Amino acid sequence: MALLSNWIRGMSSSYPDPTSWKDQGDFAKKDVFRFTRLWLCEGIPYAFRNNAAAYELARENFGKVLGEHPRNVSMTGSGRLGFSLAGTKFGAAYNPDKSDVDLFLVSDTWFEKMTEDAELFIARLSRGLAVPRNEFEKKYWPENAQRLKQGIIRGHVNQHYIPNVERYKATRSCYKACRAFQATLGGEEGTAEPKKVSVRIYQNWARAESQIGGSLLFALKQTGHDIS
Repeated sequence: MALLSNWIRGMSSSYPDPTSWKDQGDFAKKDVFRFTRLWLCEGIPYAFRNNAAAYELARENFGKVLGEHPRNVSMTGSGRLGFSLAGTKFGAAYNPDKSDVDLFLVSDTWFEKMTEDAELFIARLSRGLAVPRNEFEKKYWPENAQRLKQGIIRGHVNQHYIPNVERYKATRSCYKACRAFQATLGGEEGTAEPKKVSVRIYQNWARAESQIGGSLLFALKQTGHDIS
């Protein structure tokens, strides 16, 4: 029977304090992925701790746009635990006035649709058919195309890397779903209406766990935590 490390065994809160993690010894790699599944993919995000039902309603409205069950929609970023897990900002507190909402959807159907949009955008950009409309797009579109290629290999597609234009119909639907999530929060007390809502679509839960858990492992190593 596998044993749990002191780090995860001592977790007693949905929103644990990261400043105490280094005092709890080595991190077992398997426990990092257990933490990913239970703390980072399930439960009520910190950003909605004062109005959990608003989060449920918002992801319900998101799911309606895409024909997906709310359980397939979850949230990452600093709003999930109340602090950032990014290596350069590890432990930085969630700020409702500055932090965006980073959603993810687990759906093979929408992963396939978004992959088609991504590959079309990449092909059109490489042929000079996708023409940037401003300096911002001119600067970031090549980088976005490269990130899309890498993401597809890993089983995910980011909606905001693809232009929100009629040609990319699946992407437009994802933008619409994000707006539905955001609009729901505007009428609810105890929640901050985010300035931006974006979504990453994963092919399946195994891909989601691998990417989210892998990012956490990388951040822990970057910040001097020992992984066994």
